[in-house]
This record gives sequence, structure tokens and C-alpha cells, in this order.
Amino acid sequence: MTPPRVSVVMPAYNAGRYIREAIESILAQDFTDLELIVVDDGSSDDTASIVRAAGDIDPRVRLIRQPNSGKPAIARNRGIRESRGDVICFLDADDVWKPGKLTTCLGILTRSPDLDLVFHDVEYMSEDGTFTSRHNLSSLDFDKQVLCFSEALDEVTFLCNEKVLFFFMCTKVTTIFPSAAVIQRARLFQEATFFAEDVVAGEDADLWFRIVRTGGVAYVNRALSGYRIHPSSVTHQDGGQLIDAVQVHERNYARHGDFLNWTQRLAYRRRIAEKLFVIGYRQAVAGQHDAALRWYSKSLRWWPEWRTGKGLAKSLVLRVAQGFEQRGDYTR
Repeated sequence: MTPPRVSVVMPAYNAGRYIREAIESILAQDFTDLELIVVDDGSSDDTASIVRAAGDIDPRVRLIRQPNSGKPAIARNRGIRESRGDVICFLDADDVWKPGKLTTCLGILTRSPDLDLVFHDVEYMSEDGTFTSRHNLSSLDFDKQVLCFSEALDEVTFLCNEKVLFFFMCTKVTTIFPSAAVIQRARLFQEATFFAEDVVAGEDADLWFRIVRTGGVAYVNRALSGYRIHPSSVTHQDGGQLIDAVQVHERNYARHGDFLNWTQRLAYRRRIAEKLFVIGYRQAVAGQHDAALRWYSKSLRWWPEWRTGKGLAKSLVLRVAQGFEQRGDYTR
């Protein structure tokens, strides 16, 4: 059997409420030479039965089930290893592709075979799937901070300057959503690891940092996929996920800090320090003063700032007072 041109990898966990719409948005693409690999990460709802029913109707849909890992990276990596296409794309089970997404991105790869990755903007959706007209990158001055330094390939497509894009990702936002990435299989398989499996959040940023640094990245200035906002979205970060995200940035700085100039490294250190401060502040509010002291101290090592020192001093005083109370020695 001839392998398909495109493999679409979809991790899914208890996504029965949304996954049918996600699958339909892929199968409705006008480019049809594809396979959809859904990796069910131990769902306890009707996710698997919905995917299986879709596969009964359209043989391009494949279902893989595995015990729950709790990490989208593990499911995505399983799908990548099972894939057969020359080009690999991703879509989370609660998001959608817009019509023409594949035709647009594959056309760019065909015209510019040296490209490794094509990505595009995304439009936010409400929980019920209504598009909000609010786009991710266009709201962040991406055109002024990145596209102005990129080479225009046509009216909406830009060959990104890898240093400018990398710095934007370090100090602004990760930039590339999994649903917006179209990657050449050969480039992806050059990586010793695909998505980082030691974190729950930020696993995608870890991969994009590694790929963007080597260049060969184009951007389509259109929102070709939709990102659904709802309470269980991974982007709604709890404390553990925020810690994972900071870990990814610390690791990126250690690996690739020399890719930035001196002033850019300072800006990146400040951003990492800000994230560490937020973790420390949350711990302090929760009364976890030992933990707050650790995170505040770590933040100060990345970037000395008055508010962080003030938070550390306050947590230290409260920790000492807490110790007196626990020993029964503290009197008001």
C-alpha cells in the first residue's frame, strides 16, 4: 500500500464532547491524501467509540489506544512513530482545522522544498465552537516584531528570520500551536526526541525551540485553525504546569542561550525570573512559605528585582513566625 503524503496525529483523552468535530474538520479538507492517527490516552468516556465509528466510515482514520500517561507528549510521540506520511501535522482533539489549511501549507512546502516547518496563526473559539475573531499572533504585534524582519514569499507567506523568531518565542509567547504546525518528516526525525515527555505543559515549545533555531521556517499570516477555550484546556495552567513551562525555558536557555546576543539573553533571563516570581507568589498566597522562599530565591538568581526581594523577605518573616507557632513559643 502506498503511504499517504500527510499524517495527522491527534492525542485524545476524554474528548468525547469535542472530538467528532475535530475529526470532521480533518476529513473535510480538500487535500485528501492523508491518514489520521488518533492516540487515545486511556479515556474513560466515549472517545474511542467515536473514533472507531469514524474509522468504520472512512479508513483514513486509525485508532491507537494506550494506558493513560497524563502527558500529551507521550501520545503525540506514539502517533509520530506510527505515522507513514512525508509530512506530519497535529491537531488536539478539542480544536479544529479550517477549510483549505492543508492545501495552503503543502503548497508552500512544494514551492520551497528547503523548508522544514510551516506554521500559521490560530483563531480562538468559545467552548461551544463559536469563532471569536480573536487571533493569537495578530494580537501580539507579531507583524511588527517578526514579520518586518522576514522575507515575503507572497502576500501572506513569510520566510522567518530564525534569530528574530527565536527571540520572540523566548520573550513573548511560544508562538507555534501544535494545530498550526506542518513539519517535514525528515526534519522531525533528525531530533533525538520529538515532544519532551518529562513535562505536562510546554512540551511543544521544547520542540519548536529546537527546530526554529536551525531555520527553514515559514509563516502563513492567516488563522487556519481554531483553538477552543474551555476549563480543561491545558493552557489553563495550574501550578504544576506552570513549573513545567518554566523548566522548558530554563532548559532552552541552557541549550541555546548562545544563539541570542547579550541584550537578548538579559531580556530572556528577566522573563524566566518573572515566571519564577509568579510561582513563588502563588506559593506564598497558599501559605507555603518554604516553597515560596525557594522560588523567590531562584527568581533572584535569574534577575534581581525589588518586588522579588520584598516577597522573599516577607515569606522569610512569615516562615519564622510559622515555626514559632508550631513550637508553641510564639506569643502575640
